[in-house]
Amino acid sequence: MSTRLSALLILVVLMTGCAARQPPRTTPSAAARDTHGQLQGVLWAQTAAEYQVLATTIYERAAAAFDRSNSDPSWTAAIEQDELGSFSTLPVAVVMDLDETVLDNSRAQGQ
Repeated sequence: MSTRLSALLILVVLMTGCAARQPPRTTPSAAARDTHGQLQGVLWAQTAAEYQVLATTIYERAAAAFDRSNSDPSWTAAIEQDELGSFSTLPVAVVMDLDETVLDNSRAQGQ
C-alpha cells in the first residue's frame, strides 16, 4: 500500500510541476506606467540641450564627410560598387530617413 501511495504522490508532484502558469496580473497603475515609458525619451529630446548639441554635431560631421567625399570622384559609400565603375559620372545623392532624422515628430509621439 505504501508503494501505491508513494507512486500516487510522485505522480501528483510531477503533474503539478507541469501545470500551465498564469501570467501575472497587471494593475491599472502598472499598465499606465508602461504606456508612458517612452514619454521620458520624447521629453528629453524636446527639452535637453544635450540633444540639440548631439544633433548639431552629427549634421556638422556629416557635412564635413560629404565635402571630403564629394571632392574625390572615385569615392563611394556603396561598397558593392567597384572602383572602376561609372558611378563617378553620376550626380551626388544624399539618402536619409526623414522620420526622426530630418523631421522632428516628437510632438506627435508625445501625444
